[in-house]
Amino acid sequence: MVNTNKVPKIVKMSRLVRACKTNKEVIIVESLFYCALRNKELVLLKVGDFDFELNKVYIRKETAKYESKGFVPLNPIYAGHVREYIFEHELDEENYLLNYGKKRKPYSTRRIRSVVNEIANS
Repeated sequence: MVNTNKVPKIVKMSRLVRACKTNKEVIIVESLFYCALRNKELVLLKVGDFDFELNKVYIRKETAKYESKGFVPLNPIYAGHVREYIFEHELDEENYLLNYGKKRKPYSTRRIRSVVNEIANS
């Protein structure tokens, strides 16, 4: 049996992405990995927070740890997936990236943990 603590993080992340069944699951895993976002930062991320021209995503003060704020660089692969996801789901700048229902309410941090656990255990 392989000790998973010694497996490089990129290999673990690649396995998670391959286990994803939907584009939304891919966005969740890649957001957490490529942008190093915390659950709270991820669930409150809006489409308008992405700057695809400068390849950055804005993290708001109220969601960031220690009330820091700023930009996080976008990985080109992740940026492409986010653009496709936004187009596919017809999201506008005020919509949360991860939402549900007709009112497009944001996911909860509990839901993010649940989705990642489901992916990891599949």
